Amino acid sequence: MSKGANLNKLLREGKPIFGTFCSLPAFHTVELIASSGFDYVLLDAEHGATNPMVVHSQLAALSGSSTAAMVRLPSHDAAVIKQYLDLGVDGLMVPSVDTAEQAQAVVRLTQYPPHGIRGIAGSVRATNYTRDKAYAGDARNRFCLAVQIESPTAVKNLDAICKVDGVDVLFFGPNDLAAQSGLLGQPFHPDNVKVLEEGIRTVRKHGKVAGILIGEGDCDKYLKLGVQMIVVGSEVGLFVQAADGLASRLAAKRDVRAGA
Repeated sequence: MSKGANLNKLLREGKPIFGTFCSLPAFHTVELIASSGFDYVLLDAEHGATNPMVVHSQLAALSGSSTAAMVRLPSHDAAVIKQYLDLGVDGLMVPSVDTAEQAQAVVRLTQYPPHGIRGIAGSVRATNYTRDKAYAGDARNRFCLAVQIESPTAVKNLDAICKVDGVDVLFFGPNDLAAQSGLLGQPFHPDNVKVLEEGIRTVRKHGKVAGILIGEGDCDKYLKLGVQMIVVGSEVGLFVQAADGLASRLAAKRDVRAGA
C-alpha cells in the first residue's frame, strides 16, 4: 500500500479527492506521477494492456509517496479480484455494476470471513510478506471499494445499490452511460447530464460517496453537486497534449529565418 494513503479516511473527512488514470503498462510513468500531488492514481486494468505483474511494479513505484493506488478491474472475476487485493491496493473500482446483487457479490469477494469469502494468504505484498500481523483484521478499514454506475439499468437500481453495506463509492461513467442510453459520444448531452445529476443526488441522499470521470473544466460544477471522488484525464492524455503542442509550436518556427 502507498505510504500514508487511506482513501476512506479522506472521504470520511468530507474532502474531495482527485486522481488521474494511468493506462500505460509502465513503471516509469507511474513513478513520475507519484510526486505530482494527486490524491490517487487509477491503474486501468479494464482497458489498459496490463496485468497483476505490471501493477505490482507500479505499486512499488508509488510506495514511497502519499499517492494512493486504485485499480479499475477488468471484470467481476473472483480470481482477479483476489490477486489485486493481495497486491495491497488501496482501492478497487469495479466496472458495470448494474444491480444490488452484483454489488453484494463483489463486496463478499473483497472481505474476509465472516463478512465475505476472501481467501486468506499470509505471504503476500498486502501483509508486507507476513510482517503485518494486523492486516487481516484491519483490511476493510484500509480499503476503498468503488462500483461503476454506467448503464440505464444501474441507474434504475441505484437506490438498492446504494444500500449495499461495503460499497464506499458510487462512481459514474458519463461516456458509457451515454452510449448505453443511445447517446454515443455525447457524455454531456443535456439528457445524460440530467441523469448524472439525479444519480449524484440519490447517492448523496443515502450518505454514500459519489464519484465521476470528468474534464478539468467541469470540476467546480460537480464539486458543488457534492461529488467527492473525481478522476480527471490520464497520463496518456497529458503526454499526447504536451507532445502535440510542442510539435505544433516547433512546426510554426520552420519558416523563421535567422535574423528575420
